Amino acid sequence: MYLKTHVAERFGRAADQYKCHSQVQDQAAELLLQWLPHDLTKVPTLRCLDLGCGPGSQQGLLFEQLMWQERRQQHLEYVGLDLSAAMVQAAQRNLAHLQVNGSVVQGDGEALPLQRQSIDLIYSNMAMQWFNRPDLALAECARILTPSGYLLCSVVLPNSLAPLDQLLPNFVNPQRTFADWQQLIADSPLQLLASEVRQVSGHFRDCKALLKSISGVGADAMPAHHDAADDKKRLRLTKQMWAQLNAGYEGYRTPKGLPLHYHIGFFLLRSQ
Repeated sequence: MYLKTHVAERFGRAADQYKCHSQVQDQAAELLLQWLPHDLTKVPTLRCLDLGCGPGSQQGLLFEQLMWQERRQQHLEYVGLDLSAAMVQAAQRNLAHLQVNGSVVQGDGEALPLQRQSIDLIYSNMAMQWFNRPDLALAECARILTPSGYLLCSVVLPNSLAPLDQLLPNFVNPQRTFADWQQLIADSPLQLLASEVRQVSGHFRDCKALLKSISGVGADAMPAHHDAADDKKRLRLTKQMWAQLNAGYEGYRTPKGLPLHYHIGFFLLRSQ
């Protein structure tokens, strides 16, 4: 279980630097958007929710993929939603720069501040693993989706952050399994159309940059059973720990740099 105020604070702290450290998130977004259903082009006015939008770093890619037809921008209504006020502000600035019709609001994915059957597509990239009650989030998605609307999402799975998870195990949070997510979906009002596990990897010049790819996007929040002192202790490495981490990680170095591997679950769901 995560303390939502703590998660919002962690991600909010990263709002201004997020785009500098989001190579893994960007790769996952590109893979996820390959699953966009083509029949969305038939929707006269496409209403899209970007659930867990962060600072809006993927808005441009999302809009590019959604604007298949000429003048599609005139018929796209975008809503970004994030738990963090700082992320919302950053996403609002990015949206204004892109000059796309839409809005960004602060809200909780487990209690969406949107009307029933008001959204045609929900897009959520590497965000839903932070939900304490993904069953509630899936039910909320089903509530706001139009008939035959879609949920396109990706989540972080166990065995992610390798080989860091072996070298620095206290740094890595537990995750729900792919089977867990499949069962949650089976128990939800939504229909599973497709699912897949893929490895997405980042490569970094050194351990400092590698760890910054986690903390720099705000993904270093701990479950609620840890107190603030435990949190700081986990994130603070002694000189000896740094030396051991650097020495251990060098054995994994590739021509691209030090690897950090994620296992990502991709899902395409439809309302019934």
